[in-house]
Amino acid sequence: MARVKPKTMQPIRTVEEANDAMKEYGELKRITQDIESRLNDDIAALKAQAAEDAAQHNTRMAALENGLTAFSEAHKTDIFKDKRSLTLDYGTLGYRKSTELGTVKGATWKTVLGKLKELAFKEAIRIKEEPDKEVIGQWPEERLALIGCERREKDAFWFELDEAKIARLI
Repeated sequence: MARVKPKTMQPIRTVEEANDAMKEYGELKRITQDIESRLNDDIAALKAQAAEDAAQHNTRMAALENGLTAFSEAHKTDIFKDKRSLTLDYGTLGYRKSTELGTVKGATWKTVLGKLKELAFKEAIRIKEEPDKEVIGQWPEERLALIGCERREKDAFWFELDEAKIARLI
């Protein structure tokens, strides 16, 4: 089990009370895990049922969408010759001009990135900069001070349950 940092306090005065508190905590944890497990099972069952219930409708919608696309493509020259859309009783069919960025034949986005670097078009390259705390954490104190950091020690309380013993109690 992962270590736990408590957020509220239950007054405990003796070692026996601490032991009883850990036992109760473990029992409550198992109960809540069982509740969450049942919830997840119920959610999974509901999702599966919803997917099953919606499957035929989704299949039919996809067929209708493909039919509308095929109809529009087949009649593009006569219906959409002068206008970009056709308003019907239950909706509108149409075409919209749009542009899409792509690579020329034989090029990949990786080669495009290489060319951007080669030609120093830095404004077209995304770079996410942030301090690497893992690397900085390895530095000595003097180097940390140079960049305005310091290593802080704190004493963080934790506890760990003996889940096997608690499982035998329930």
